[in-house]
Amino acid sequence: MNRRSRSLHRRSSPNRSPEPFLKYLKPGALAQIRDSRISRARSHQLNWLSQVRVSPPLSPVSDPGPPMVNAMEGFPCFSGRIFGPRCPQRKKLAATKSVMFLSPSSPVHDSPDPIIDLFIVVFGRVIGHLICAVNGVIACELWDLFSLDAVWSQDKSDPVVLIEKDGFFAMIDGYLQESMFLLGVVTRKAKNKKNKKQRKKASMAEPKAKYDRQLRIWGEQGQAALEKASICLLNCGPTGSETLKNLVLGGVGSITVIDGSKVELGDLGNNFMVDESSVGKSKAKCVCQFLQELNDSVKAKFIEEYPEVLIETNPSFFSQFTLVVATQLGERSMVKLDRICREANVILIFARSYGLTGLVRISLKEHTVIESKPEHFLDDLRLNNPWPELKRYAETIDLDVSDPVAHKHTPYVLILVKMAEEWTKNHDGKLPSTREERKEFKELIKARMTALDEDNYKEAIEASFKVFAPRGISSDLQQVIGDSCVEVDSSSSDFWVMVAAFKEFIENEGGGEAPLEGSIPDMTSSTEHYISLQKLYQAKAEADYLVIEQRVRTILKKIGRDPNSISKTTIKSFCKNARKLKVCRYRLVEDEFNSPTAPELQKLLTDEDHSVAAGFYVLLRAVDRFAANYNSFPGQFDGLMDEDISRLKTTAVGLLSDVGCNGVTLNEDLINEMCRFGAAELHAVAAFIGGIASQEVIKLITRQFVPLSGTFVFNGIDQKSQLLSL
Repeated sequence: MNRRSRSLHRRSSPNRSPEPFLKYLKPGALAQIRDSRISRARSHQLNWLSQVRVSPPLSPVSDPGPPMVNAMEGFPCFSGRIFGPRCPQRKKLAATKSVMFLSPSSPVHDSPDPIIDLFIVVFGRVIGHLICAVNGVIACELWDLFSLDAVWSQDKSDPVVLIEKDGFFAMIDGYLQESMFLLGVVTRKAKNKKNKKQRKKASMAEPKAKYDRQLRIWGEQGQAALEKASICLLNCGPTGSETLKNLVLGGVGSITVIDGSKVELGDLGNNFMVDESSVGKSKAKCVCQFLQELNDSVKAKFIEEYPEVLIETNPSFFSQFTLVVATQLGERSMVKLDRICREANVILIFARSYGLTGLVRISLKEHTVIESKPEHFLDDLRLNNPWPELKRYAETIDLDVSDPVAHKHTPYVLILVKMAEEWTKNHDGKLPSTREERKEFKELIKARMTALDEDNYKEAIEASFKVFAPRGISSDLQQVIGDSCVEVDSSSSDFWVMVAAFKEFIENEGGGEAPLEGSIPDMTSSTEHYISLQKLYQAKAEADYLVIEQRVRTILKKIGRDPNSISKTTIKSFCKNARKLKVCRYRLVEDEFNSPTAPELQKLLTDEDHSVAAGFYVLLRAVDRFAANYNSFPGQFDGLMDEDISRLKTTAVGLLSDVGCNGVTLNEDLINEMCRFGAAELHAVAAFIGGIASQEVIKLITRQFVPLSGTFVFNGIDQKSQLLSL
């Protein structure tokens, strides 16, 4: 049997000894090796290769080493020399160092965790076996190469055969088997642990992966607000279904669908949330089931009840929701629901599709926005009013430096600060204000250029308007800090408490300015200058934040609230967006219906650009009155078109008279179109209105971006939309 077949045979043996190599050593060989190497061993060298105790045990050496180990045992490492007929040079077989191990009965170090001990034994055992196995394989090749028969000890006076050829091969094979076994165990455990971590990581990353794109818009904080929101939908026709579809896909926390009607054949043509199998079944149930399929992380339930009945019989029902979306409601139900939601402090959105027109209206007492995120907003660089630290840093810059590299890598912020300083010295402390002065200022910057490829100076010329911007806060922000709500008490919201602190900051430490945002845009600059500027702006922003935070804590304590009730994160976000604060307030629907701003409505009806939108707004109210008087919508039944047109015109004129718009006439074509619509909900229009409504829902829940401030009216005939403030 050759060596390879012997190895395979031994590997397949089921009764393999845990330490197969020991039995192949000659009697006394282990003691011989141990005694010859003990003087070189150190007790702190752990033997990770085996836990088989050598008998008899060794006594501690005179120098026991560290206190963690005071017993040691030797192990053969074959550092002897090779003797054989073909090897007169007595080459080394292997040169591995002596490795000591800790037997189970030996004293151990004081470990805080027994797992560490287990790790040392198992991991060390694997590594040790691999070392010996690799060295052993090399030794086997050398053994065959030199045709050796045995390995002898180094003691020339009393040479002893340590191991013969067959025993050596068997021992190395034992090492390999033991190594592979332990590696398999450790690898499986490591793999299982890795898979467990990956599954945990995947489960945590799943929401981020699912909502990746929208997280880039409103962030994790906005998404968290959505996932906590509870939405109620009244009437799940095309408009309601499309609105809720967008919110379910966005990941709202829960939805409740309320509709008492059954699915009819006509619903199959305009509502994607029902199918043929739904005909005759509860519309609320079918729509709820289909919506649930879009996102199983959203909790969905339905109530088979007509919204009008629920509004009349159980008004307290709506207080459990974050927001209510009311679609296709009549004027009377809208007025009642608006009062109910305002008393319960629940956000309300009305959405309606009617033929080729539709509207969306928000109703709540007040909505405050910190992260308004305007599309275009001036960077807060304070080039027109630099603080002392920025001035001092700008003074260290020489715009006439002879080094061309340094000249073209001076950031435009520093260029403009220095140029503005020079200008004010020559113009009685005033910045450029007239058109001629601004042009002259740009020419001065251009004159400082020494080469055509100096992008930093080009950026300075393009950004020079930031120097001309008026100092202080905007008129919109002045209205916010001048609001009566700034006089806070214990019932004031966090927003107004922070605004009160903000106002105090402007009047004192801010010197008429808002707290600095602390960020700078990209610009042509050396790394050194850019990092220095970045640190300057961040330090100023942090200093402003700390002042406002202290003022917030003081105000909270003054009004009897917990000084720490507003988090640092919220205050920091407020400071960063302080120049972009928005406050939205909405009229009661009843007030708008009974006493709209008559001059404004009259102006809109006669204005060429707004007459169609204003006309549809009036007619959408008129068709509700029509339905209340005649128990049907105009144009809903064949054969009554002419009569319905006349009735609708009379109803619309009466409505205009009631709101104080006497003498104003509506376009006849619009009246005819409203009758031709026949109260139909076209899916294309419903999808558009639903998209607008869901967009506003997200704005209101996340408190990001500015929601619609009036009534949004869509004109599908001309593909136009208008926002009416009445």
